[in-house]
Amino acid sequence: MKLLLLIALVGSVLAEEPIGLYYHENVGIPLAAAIKRSEEAADFDGSRIVGGSAAALGNHPHLGGLLITLQSGGTSVCGSSLLSNTRAVTAAHCWFDGRQNARQLTIVLGSLRLFSGGTRITSSSVAVHANYNPNNLNNDIAIIGLSWVTYTNNIQPVRLPTGLGNVNLAGNWAWAAGFGRTSDSSGISNNQILSQVQLQIITNAVCASTYGSNVVVSSTLCVSGAGGRNICSGDSGGPLWLWVNNQRTLGGLLITLQSGGTSVCGSSLLSNTRAVTAAHCWFDGRQNARQLTIVLGSLRLFSGGTRITTSSVAVHANYNPNNLNNDIAIIGLSWVSYTNNIQPVRLPIGLGNVNLAGNWAWAAGFGRTSDSSGISNNQILSQVQLQIITNAVCASTYGSNVVVSSTLCVSGAGGRNICSGDSGGPLWLWASNQRTLVGVVSFGSASGCQRGFPSGFARVTSFLSWIQARL
Repeated sequence: MKLLLLIALVGSVLAEEPIGLYYHENVGIPLAAAIKRSEEAADFDGSRIVGGSAAALGNHPHLGGLLITLQSGGTSVCGSSLLSNTRAVTAAHCWFDGRQNARQLTIVLGSLRLFSGGTRITSSSVAVHANYNPNNLNNDIAIIGLSWVTYTNNIQPVRLPTGLGNVNLAGNWAWAAGFGRTSDSSGISNNQILSQVQLQIITNAVCASTYGSNVVVSSTLCVSGAGGRNICSGDSGGPLWLWVNNQRTLGGLLITLQSGGTSVCGSSLLSNTRAVTAAHCWFDGRQNARQLTIVLGSLRLFSGGTRITTSSVAVHANYNPNNLNNDIAIIGLSWVSYTNNIQPVRLPIGLGNVNLAGNWAWAAGFGRTSDSSGISNNQILSQVQLQIITNAVCASTYGSNVVVSSTLCVSGAGGRNICSGDSGGPLWLWASNQRTLVGVVSFGSASGCQRGFPSGFARVTSFLSWIQARL
């Protein structure tokens, strides 16, 4: 699930730098005017946070844009994160920046635009942290009280980081999003909309070497600004979040082959007694499996979690190991008890006629993380967000004998893809407010994972009745 980590306007750069103060007059007010002019001037079709990408509606359902009415009469902008039906969290400096004080906020939920669309709630109920210091932005946090917000597919609360107090987050990658500038030199463009960027968390020691220990204290969290990827003016108060228990529906597979060797795959838990995987994980055309051990609720494949051994596997009758058509199989399990880290994935009921091309979905597995590297000593469960493409585009790479109507493909652009060892694992997206399985990892390019070629999955909607008959 999405997990909120930080509301801040602190990044890491290489030279000694002062932090930006007096947010409203230096940033928020001019940005509000620029964003409004841009929205009135053109239809929007995408832009970026610095070094990031355009966000699709629903990518950040917890994010609320803030239109801020100042006591001076001006308008400023910030971001926030929805915590519950009646509360959101933002930066304290969005309410008072040391010079300018806000009089009223309008939170904008479920919209890619700040000045139009979405659910819009006005509030003056803001609780600023008692120890907030506008001079160094210590304790820069505030809670917004809201009238009741109804959740939808595009409006959802973010989970607080319960249980992560002692976890070292440095090195993890997290998502930031906002309506702010997309570069230092450019203003707000005519196609400015909600943007997103993935940033790597760094240690406070590294961050303090830039900003000093008066600014970077124990309650500060910092990210790297390497490669020109960062938050920017106007993103204040918005979220930094990462996935925790995101892949609790995934089961790693340790496969004992009839030859005596061991192989690995992935699977998805469907119920207390069933999981789904790729047929080629049981029989690849040469090697046949003798037994599977499914590993649930663990970040590691060879240790931890709930581990269930089985030889009960039903391979699709029309599976073809030569072109991987109908590459799907059901695994029978002894009873699995659900926990916070072990949950079933929803089947795509009602999505049979929906064109999924263009949607972004999540894949995960224990496989390789590059073409050149092997499995490292600290190899753990990894995940990637991939864009679904049309079968016509996919067939131009693999041909119509491989890519059939029951195939689903994703783009491999930018070196982001599934890789060796991820076979049988899930491709899922959000539908009806639930993780919904749309693909089972089937094939990729024989020339490598990072070559930019598409990857193929068994299209779950095509096998829905077959799966349901075996649950």
